[in-house]
Amino acid sequence: MRRLTGAFCALVAVVSVFAAAVHADARPRVDAAIGFTIAPLEDGAHRLTVHMPDGRNNAPGPVLHTYVLVPRAQLDADRLPADAPPSGPDVTVLAVPLARVITTSTTEVGALDALGAIDRLVGVDDPRYLTSAAARARVEAGLVQAVGGASGLDPERVVAAAPDAVFAAGFGPRLDPRGTFDRLRGAGVPVVAMPSFLETHPLGRAEWIKVVGLLVGDYAKADAFYRAVAERYRALATMGRAAGGATTAPRVLTGLPQGDTWFVPGGRSFFAQLLRDAGLRYLWADDDRVGSLPLDLETVLQRAADADVWIQPGLARSLADLTARDPRYAALPPVAKRQVYNNDLRLGPGGSSNDYWERGTLRPDEVLADLLRLMHPGLLNGHQPVYHRRLPAE
Repeated sequence: MRRLTGAFCALVAVVSVFAAAVHADARPRVDAAIGFTIAPLEDGAHRLTVHMPDGRNNAPGPVLHTYVLVPRAQLDADRLPADAPPSGPDVTVLAVPLARVITTSTTEVGALDALGAIDRLVGVDDPRYLTSAAARARVEAGLVQAVGGASGLDPERVVAAAPDAVFAAGFGPRLDPRGTFDRLRGAGVPVVAMPSFLETHPLGRAEWIKVVGLLVGDYAKADAFYRAVAERYRALATMGRAAGGATTAPRVLTGLPQGDTWFVPGGRSFFAQLLRDAGLRYLWADDDRVGSLPLDLETVLQRAADADVWIQPGLARSLADLTARDPRYAALPPVAKRQVYNNDLRLGPGGSSNDYWERGTLRPDEVLADLLRLMHPGLLNGHQPVYHRRLPAE
């Protein structure tokens, strides 16, 4: 174990140096993501194609939208690349770098912050869910507007903020059931689809920082950031899979019901992959879906009787809080053995925001390191958990 730990520390040192070296000639390429592709066009332009990820085949699925990203000076001169795709309702031309951005997800806020481009942020759905100190400072200075309403984005507020683009989950009845983003496009506001939550691998989700980097004019920095994270993640995953046996690894329950329905991640989701890489056995690993499974409480409790640990139990802050929600939880093995862990170590002011959903989506290496440290005694003893903690009794 001492040898493994030493080798890992050496790797971290190498990756840290690499992350600091941002190569100006980095060329777009896709590593783990299946939700987007990037292709160079003439004169420094790029074609960004966003797909609905096909989790069952672990490949890009149907095209959601295509974006032609043209350097702003070139577009101002009314010049499009000769090899650009034909214009149409499923093709949007964007002048880059974007100067004014609205995002509906804190994931993209984290990406802007990591790239030093938080000054491009001019609007968010609800500022209460921001964890980034830089983003919150812009809210307090009146530079970031709340553009959400009672039922999602308020199109009038969005238009008034005059963004160059809105980052959103996507289009269609599944990703935009209210049709808000289609209405924005009809009003002349470009919407960039970013369904990163449908990726099947934590690195695939993290890799969307490259899309943000391409849009704000700093792809090289985004690529270096991702490569460092990916290299560390894969080294940790090798350790995790070696530590977890096929029949001895801890069995994992996750989530908490919302009303009468308990949503658990599908067996092909990025969360299920994270658990496999951590050397853990997910109770729904045999499911073949990417999205969440809506289950009734009795079904979950029946399977949860075989769980060894409970990870991310909603907003529960203690075991007492958990059992107060339903006394039956007290009989579950993870609760009885005090093996319940939540991802709430980095809450924002007032507790309404959680950096796990902001920075954590870009740093699956940190999330994986947390799980290895907490689930496998003896591994990564020097790692201080970043997002996860064991719930106290009270």
